[in-house]
Amino acid sequence: MHPLLVTFPLGMLGASVLFDLAALAFGEPIFADVARWDAGIGVIAATITGACALVDAAATPRRAREARLARVRVLVHGGSLLLFGAALLLHARASMPSAPSVLLAAIGLALAALSASLGGRLAAPA
Repeated sequence: MHPLLVTFPLGMLGASVLFDLAALAFGEPIFADVARWDAGIGVIAATITGACALVDAAATPRRAREARLARVRVLVHGGSLLLFGAALLLHARASMPSAPSVLLAAIGLALAALSASLGGRLAAPA
């Protein structure tokens, strides 16, 4: 189930960064509003997906490589959520995104992509 859930939050969080960049580039507040909604929905969906990742990590066989990858993946995913949460808090206080909020979100997106990649390594047959 978890591999099916990964794409939705990644898409929402990625779209939020793109809409933030569009808001900064064009100065249109509607892009910032869409980015805020995308980020909020993405964080909620990523939290649910992260809970499924924890279940998968607990069920991962205790072989050293897979167990270590699962732990790193959960930590990276959590870091991504923290960065997006911080960006969303910064973004919620202003009508337009700030450079720090966009930077936090972009780094969070990179961590989310890394987490998904690590999950793909765990799901792929050896």
